Amino acid sequence: MGRSISISTTVAALLLLLLLLMGIARTERVNKSSSVGLFWSTAKEEGDLLRWKPEANDDLSDPTVQEEEDRHLDGGFSSLDGMLQWAIGHSDPAKLKEATLDIQRLSPEDLKQRQMEIKELMEKLNTPSDAKLMKIAIDDLNNLSVPLEDRRRALEELLILVEPIDNANEATKALYAISALIRHNLEGQELFYMEAGDMMLQNILSNSSIDIRLRRKSVFLLADLVECQLDSRKSKEPPFVSNHLLLKSVVDLMASADLDLQEKALYAVKKLLLLKSSDALVFKEVCGLDLALQRMREQLQQLIVEDKFKEYAQDMENLRREVEAIFLGELDNVRQQQILH
Repeated sequence: MGRSISISTTVAALLLLLLLLMGIARTERVNKSSSVGLFWSTAKEEGDLLRWKPEANDDLSDPTVQEEEDRHLDGGFSSLDGMLQWAIGHSDPAKLKEATLDIQRLSPEDLKQRQMEIKELMEKLNTPSDAKLMKIAIDDLNNLSVPLEDRRRALEELLILVEPIDNANEATKALYAISALIRHNLEGQELFYMEAGDMMLQNILSNSSIDIRLRRKSVFLLADLVECQLDSRKSKEPPFVSNHLLLKSVVDLMASADLDLQEKALYAVKKLLLLKSSDALVFKEVCGLDLALQRMREQLQQLIVEDKFKEYAQDMENLRREVEAIFLGELDNVRQQQILH
């Protein structure tokens, strides 16, 4: 009982945190690409189906992007010496001279006390940064060999670390933490639904102003939940199956200018169609899946003629045809049932 309450509290807190962070994430909707039209993901995503291998001179392979993020997360200083040099360079020379004279006037006892204070400060400065602590917590969450209690503690620590930070990066990390908690965990998934997690996903996926990285992560989480449902063979219908707005939001993402998001949405639709409780008529009449598949086919035909996208477009077309075959098969089953009745 205590375990259920702990997980429930954590899931609820994370969902609340995400809703707060999404307000800021809406203002950071696009990635660093400034191009118009189709663009590639600049972030690594787990479960990528069709791997894109950037060329050596491609911005996607530039390690300076991650280095720049790490630099800012660590305060922008590579060492304490660097911090000292920066402080001296940005100080008032007159005030520095005055401070030096004040130190020279200190008695041996006062000087020793000041040295102790500086030592304590240096020890505090040598503690791991929040960015490093977040990485440790996320690594623990991903490590299945770590005991459940330790993973839960890591999740709580991660929640504390991201709570005061208001931006899309941290919202994505919070969603990642939720994914780690509920993946292959039926109890965690039940609690996720109890806390209206499907509504949170709907809000993210249906709002084009929300940061695209958060939307990629959300559609991947949805596909993961559906896959868990298929593997568990549970008879109970998950709430997102009857959430037509959520289903339509996923289908609409198949027309996204972001190819990575397109792929994840198409994969999620495939998994949704495989659910016994899915209604093909809803996908046709409410979601417009037939039209979305047709538009995607036309788009992929244009990409196939370009050498840069040819292999990717061919693989995507194979997946699209697979989804279309499942969809048409389900529609045919519905028509046959209507004739029999």
